[in-house]
Amino acid sequence: MEPQHLNIPVGNNFVKQTNNGKIMKKTFYIILTFVIVGFLVACEPIEKRDAIGAVATQDQISITAVNTTTVNGKKGNQIAVKNLKPEFSGRWNLLVKNSFLLQDTVVIPFKGNVTLYFTAISDGGLVTKSVVVAIDTFDHYVDPNYSVIAGTSAEGKTWVWATDNNYTADHKIWGNGGAGAQQFPGWWGRSPVDADQDNIDLNGQMVFSLAGMSFTKTEFGVSKSGTFSFDMKEHKYKASIGSMSFVGTTILHGISQNNGKKVVNLFDIIKLTEDEMVLMYPTDPDTYDNDWHEGWFWMFKRQGYSY
Repeated sequence: MEPQHLNIPVGNNFVKQTNNGKIMKKTFYIILTFVIVGFLVACEPIEKRDAIGAVATQDQISITAVNTTTVNGKKGNQIAVKNLKPEFSGRWNLLVKNSFLLQDTVVIPFKGNVTLYFTAISDGGLVTKSVVVAIDTFDHYVDPNYSVIAGTSAEGKTWVWATDNNYTADHKIWGNGGAGAQQFPGWWGRSPVDADQDNIDLNGQMVFSLAGMSFTKTEFGVSKSGTFSFDMKEHKYKASIGSMSFVGTTILHGISQNNGKKVVNLFDIIKLTEDEMVLMYPTDPDTYDNDWHEGWFWMFKRQGYSY
């Protein structure tokens, strides 16, 4: 009997196969070989990537910090810093400001041994190096608000809720009011008698210190630390006299009630004296000139002060 034939399509050609299947098997292995080779070529990386380098050591970082002036043998409070290895860019923590410059100057508002930090960027990550400089005298202008906020000692200054303030009959310590027309919670708020309804700790404390511009909040027995800064030229609202910001934590009950109770870290300073600190957060900071737009107020006083 004449052997049977089967036409098998392969690409654009036809292979005639006898019933013993030999030609079909051979064709299959040839096609499989090309598929495997193609797969391996496709998986070969186009380029070889270099591995991440090692983290630089502190010995590889070279920085200096020197007093720019000396008065009668006493070192002044303006400090010049310099990164001597420009191949390592990075950020200076100069306590009262941050800087990304190779060299910069800063006026420090407190005396004693001051530690400044430089964090360098290397191939493998970040490395921080510090330098200590001594300050004996204030021969450069220091904003008096530094001592108003944080005192003059290393221990800093403690602020508490102004539970006996006389701005409202019931001594409101937190609440809302006209952001440009008022300096206190003139619409709605919490007083010492109902503060617990919004989880406000009347015994809470905040310590501001010029040593590293540090800030520590103690609320319901739990302490959280961070840093603070202020700028008496910048603010969100026309009625403000400056702004105050916090990193790492925020003030006592520092939430925006009508913004989903989100944590607030930047406030307008409404009032600031040796004894009183009133901070405000405008719900909509874009309405700079709207006196009666909503603002939230926090009423604080120096620990030990009575109205």
